[in-house]
Amino acid sequence: MRVVRIALLVAAALTLWGCGASDATPGSITPGPSAAPASSQSAEATSVSSTPTATPQAPTSTPYPSSAATPSPAPTVATTPVRTATPTAAPPATKVTFTTFTSPAPRSSDATVGVSTTPNAACTIAVHYKSGISKAAGLGPKNADSSGAASWTWTIGPSTTTGSWPVTVTCKSNGVSASATRNIVVT
Repeated sequence: MRVVRIALLVAAALTLWGCGASDATPGSITPGPSAAPASSQSAEATSVSSTPTATPQAPTSTPYPSSAATPSPAPTVATTPVRTATPTAAPPATKVTFTTFTSPAPRSSDATVGVSTTPNAACTIAVHYKSGISKAAGLGPKNADSSGAASWTWTIGPSTTTGSWPVTVTCKSNGVSASATRNIVVT
């Protein structure tokens, strides 16, 4: 229905301009004598005849665009939100530092090893004598306290070979392990 109205408007405009609807092509519409500027016309040429000079014909194909056509909608710009990475706090680095270490230590005496590590880390100690890893009481796994402290005390056996022996403490927190080794001198 809208296309028919536009076609009729175009045909009527072409008639007033002195062109037949079948003569019109884009860019070929030129004003007829009745559409000249008022300053160059005589008084009798300013009236417009109501009798058309050409019979409007119904368009058989898509009509030419006119100024009465519906304007195209303005293009819209879609925006896509940009995701930014949210930083997550990295787990605290696990490290082991000796805070207490009895050395030298005579046979048949107590030795103490203390460490500082990540709070609540799971820790183990291994004392490597000439005969192998010590199984003395007090050398089992421990959890560091809420301030990261852990300590072990054990008795060095009377027949332990004298010398310098490695003591290794390993602590694990949030899937990260760290170790520290220091030698104890048994006298």
